[in-house]
Amino acid sequence: MELHPPAKLKLYFCAAPKCLYSSTQSAVAGLESVACDETGTPVWKMGALRAALTSVEATPCLDLEIIHAKEGESPAFRQLLPRVVEHYGEHFQVVTGDAGLCAAENAAVVRSFGKHYLLGLKGNQPTLHAHAIERLADKKCPPRARTQDRAHGETVVRELWTHALGSTSLDFPGARLLLCVRQTHLKDDGSQSVEWRYFVTSLSTVDLSFQHLLRLVRLHWAIENQHHWTLDMVLQEDARQPCRDSASALEVTAWLRTLAYNFIAAWRAQLPLKNRLPVRWERACETLRDALVLGRTEACLPTGA
Repeated sequence: MELHPPAKLKLYFCAAPKCLYSSTQSAVAGLESVACDETGTPVWKMGALRAALTSVEATPCLDLEIIHAKEGESPAFRQLLPRVVEHYGEHFQVVTGDAGLCAAENAAVVRSFGKHYLLGLKGNQPTLHAHAIERLADKKCPPRARTQDRAHGETVVRELWTHALGSTSLDFPGARLLLCVRQTHLKDDGSQSVEWRYFVTSLSTVDLSFQHLLRLVRLHWAIENQHHWTLDMVLQEDARQPCRDSASALEVTAWLRTLAYNFIAAWRAQLPLKNRLPVRWERACETLRDALVLGRTEACLPTGA
């Protein structure tokens, strides 16, 4: 299933946190430590909140905000969003985020820029989360939308239910719909697992159809499946750290990896498909190296590129 954005709205950007560095072995200059367990073991850590344009095939990173120890995702989001709107606002209309960004203040900021939001919903918003479970869990009616795909040797079924909020006592700026997505993994050996995920959004079914709302949820997960996965597995962000353990070195390396990811992802997006799928990331890196170092572009570029 190709995840093209719905025609009624433009594009989407997703904000999601990712760890850049953590250590319990030695102090890192410029990083504060926090206790990581009940014994008080100190951990030095740094993360980043990244904004990725998930409705574009390459899923480019538009900007990032560094998160130090004792700093939260929500304050970083409120620093990040105005910059992204200023420089790229014409290219997207919907902001998606994980449950860690689900806060009334963040929703109000998104709406103040004239954008819509879709935010993951968990126990950090207990009233809204409980309301979603009460209204949507174990629904007896058929799902509003459904997809079925094969991935990694299993069948994945995704089903969507919605609940209109209307005039309720729930104080969440601009909220119009609660979404529930049931994701069922059916393995070839007959076993299965089920995940329930909840979202709150300022969109309505006038803005997007049920099928497009389910597609939007899937596009939100693209930042994990494409952007973060590639940084970890291809650019080895978790496995390899700068030679010098300092806050500035970690920050500079994070930006260099982000630039490298955007370069490789843009290159991969325009390479010819293989068996109707994008080429492997390793192959994209090889052809990019050949083009840059050896000037070999004929074998990897599509005709007319």
